[in-house]
Amino acid sequence: MRRVLPILLGLTLLTGAGCSSLGKKWTDAVVLPTATNSVAGAWEGIWRSGENGHTGRLRCILTPTTTNGVYQAQFHATFWKLFSAGYKVNFTIQPTNGYWLLSGEQNLGGLMGGVYKYDGKVTPTEFKANYKSSMDQGIFEMSRPKPVTH
Repeated sequence: MRRVLPILLGLTLLTGAGCSSLGKKWTDAVVLPTATNSVAGAWEGIWRSGENGHTGRLRCILTPTTTNGVYQAQFHATFWKLFSAGYKVNFTIQPTNGYWLLSGEQNLGGLMGGVYKYDGKVTPTEFKANYKSSMDQGIFEMSRPKPVTH
C-alpha cells in the first residue's frame, strides 16, 4: 500500500497534464489512414504492472520528430478506472528486419517512480514494450485502433 499511495497521488496530479490535448489529437489520428510501413499514428491497448498486477487502458500517438529515428510518444493511461495520467516520452526507434526496436527513458517525477526506462518492439500493427522504474516494472501491449469516420 505504501507504493500505491504515491502512484495514486502522482496520477491525480498528472490527470490534467496532457490528457485534454490528447483527446483532439487522438480523434484526428484515428480518422487518418495508417501507413502499412510506418509506426507513426494512433495506438491503443493496455499497460500491466509486473509488480502488483494492476492494469489499465493505454492510448498513444507516435509522432516522428525532426531528429532522425526519434519519435515522441504522447500517452494517456488509466489506473483503477478512476484515475488517468498523460505524459510524453521520446523514443529512439530503429528499423530491424521488418520491425522497429524502440528505447527511451523519461523522468515522471518522484511521486510516479522517477525515471522510467522503456524498450520494446513495434510493427505497423503491434506495439509491445517493457517499462521499469524504481517503483514498478511492467508491459505495454497496443495495436492500431479501429478507424473512426465522422
